[in-house]
Amino acid sequence: MGIDHVREANRLALGDLAPDLTLLLQLPAEEAEARARHRDGDRADRIAARGAVYHSHVAEAFEMLAKVEPHRFVRIDSSAHPDRVAAQIASTVEERLPCA
Repeated sequence: MGIDHVREANRLALGDLAPDLTLLLQLPAEEAEARARHRDGDRADRIAARGAVYHSHVAEAFEMLAKVEPHRFVRIDSSAHPDRVAAQIASTVEERLPCA
């Protein structure tokens, strides 16, 4: 779709509303696929079943948004142990959204 179309779709749906914070959970594609297979077995949902090319385009789109709006995005390395990832998420939310 391209970033302009995504932004226009968001504007139509949300008006002037935009998130104060977006957490971009990053994981190498191979590891993400292995985790999904481990979690879902052969029962991938319709999004997971779309394949590597689709997921690569989605990751690229989020990366582009993060570069264009760095004030809003925080990248989180999701390859760490889940407890560590959760702690980083909690700490980021507390730091960036102290009212939450």
